[in-house]
Amino acid sequence: MLTLGAMLLILVVLAAFLVGLHGGPHASIVSAAVALVVAGVLLAVVLVRAASTGSLDLVAGAITAGAVVATASLLIFGLRSLGAARSVASRPIREQLWTRTGVALTDLAPMGAVRIAGETWSAEAAGGDAIKAGTEVVVVEVDGLHLKVSPDPLRQESH
Repeated sequence: MLTLGAMLLILVVLAAFLVGLHGGPHASIVSAAVALVVAGVLLAVVLVRAASTGSLDLVAGAITAGAVVATASLLIFGLRSLGAARSVASRPIREQLWTRTGVALTDLAPMGAVRIAGETWSAEAAGGDAIKAGTEVVVVEVDGLHLKVSPDPLRQESH
C-alpha cells in the first residue's frame, strides 16, 4: 500500500513540476510546497511503520525520500527564479524609458507627474529646477518606478 502511495506521490511531484514550468516561479513555489507537505506526511508514515514493525518497505521509502528531495529542489528553484525574475523585470523598464521623451502633466517643483510612452509616471525635475506643466521632457534617470526628467533640449531650441 505504501509503495502505491509513494508512486502516486511521484505523480503529484511531476504535476507540481509541470505546473511550475507553465505558471512561473509563483506556481513552482505553491505547487512544490503542497507536494512537499504530502511527501513529508507519506515519508513520516513510512518511517513510523518501519519503526513499529521493524521492517522498512525499501521501495516506498526510496521513492518517498526521492520525492521529498525532488520537491524541495523544485521549491528552491521556484524561490531562486522568483528572485531572478524580480531583478530582471526592473532592467527592461530602465532600458525602455531612459532617454524617452514625454510631457510634464503637472509642474515639477521638483516632484510631479509626466506622461512618457503613453503612461503617467511619478517624476522629479533633474537638477532641482522647476519644470512647468506642458513642457516636453526627456528621461535622464530611472530609479525603480520613479523618473528624473529634464526639459527636452531638442524641443526647447525649436521654440
